[in-house]
Order: sequence, then C-alpha cells, then structure tokens
Amino acid sequence: MAGRIESVVIVAAVLVTLGGCGGGGSGPATATGAISVSVIFPEPAQTSNVGPGELPKATQSVRIRVLPASVSIGSMQAQPTPAQGVVPDTIIQKGEVGEPVSATITGIPAGDYLVEALGYESLDGTGDVIAQAMVPAQVVAGQTTPLNMITEALVTLVEVNPSELTLRVGYSSQLAATCYDADGNVVIASVAWSSDDPGVAQVSAAGQVTGQAGGNGTVTALEAVSG
Repeated sequence: MAGRIESVVIVAAVLVTLGGCGGGGSGPATATGAISVSVIFPEPAQTSNVGPGELPKATQSVRIRVLPASVSIGSMQAQPTPAQGVVPDTIIQKGEVGEPVSATITGIPAGDYLVEALGYESLDGTGDVIAQAMVPAQVVAGQTTPLNMITEALVTLVEVNPSELTLRVGYSSQLAATCYDADGNVVIASVAWSSDDPGVAQVSAAGQVTGQAGGNGTVTALEAVSG
C-alpha cells in the first residue's frame, strides 16, 4: 500500500431537526445532520516529501462523498467508490496557500455512514485520484461527531528498470519497478508483472524475465491499487 499521511479532518457533524408544520396530518419531523469539513492544502514551496497533516502538493481539490454504511470499504481504489452518495458530493477547491478551506454538507439523515475523501490534481474534482481515504461516521441527535481521516497518497507512475532489454533464448534478467506518487515521492507498493507475449518473454511474479523465443515482447508492471 501507499504511504499513509494525515490530511483531511472532518471537524464536526452536527445534527439539526427540521420541524414540520402543525396539524393537517403532517408526518414526523425528519432529523438531518450537517458535516463540516476542513482541508489544509500544502504549499508548493514545501519539500517534496509529504508529512503529517498534508496532502500531496499536486492536490488542487478534494471531493467529499457521504456513502451508505452498507458500502464495503475493502481495499482502496484509484477512483470513487461505485455507490450512490446519500447527498450530492461536495468539492473543496484549493484556496489561499496554508489556510484551511472549509465546507458544510447538509441534509444528511441521522444514522451511520462512510465518508470518502478523494484528492485530485484538477480544480473540479475530476480526473485521476491521487489521494484517498474512507472512514465510518455516525450522526447522532444532539451530538457533535469529530472525525479524522487518514489518506493514502496513491501511485501515479510506475517506472521499470531497465526500460529496454535484449536477452538470448533461455537466459534471464531481473527487472525492477519503482512507484511514485503525484509529487514524485517514492511509494512502497506491490506490482503485478505480466507479458504481452509469454511465448517470447516470460516474466515471473518477482519480475524475472526469461527469453523463450526470438521476437519482441513487452513486460508490464501494474500497481494493484492505482492501476
């Protein structure tokens, strides 16, 4: 998995009661909550390594999604969780450098949820996800629920070394894969090796490639989460 960094803090989830009109057979009032979210975007002049409380420097926006508690957290994927949000997504755009940017998500019925935070290099919360987090959240009547979210800086680039290789049939050579995040930091992550033509070049799960026959082949290293 990618290196874990604290980045997005949900300050409070405050329950609000919407009163119904009196008389006329009105149904019971619906209790809804409001989640206040604060994000600190890192300064471009910071050193390349991200630290506690920081998103990758390349982050320009964060998409906040409130999902049903029934959604399986599972393993992180470099895309939004394929589930309908309880309320419309909220996009928090980068503001003044070093200053927290806040937003309030309203109209959330009382209950249990999963809150997902997705970091993007775009200002509109679209494109490739470069950081991600998901935590359970409970909105309780009359209570404030503070949440801390731990994001994972996702892999955006995988480099294979050597990038070109000539082998004799029956001979082997070891390939190495290095993963990077959006800021160019090395991320410790697992990769899956594959060959587009195992009859020409066969590769092991550890990245050892063996020449099988004359021809050209492409060996690929794919990071499991970011793809």
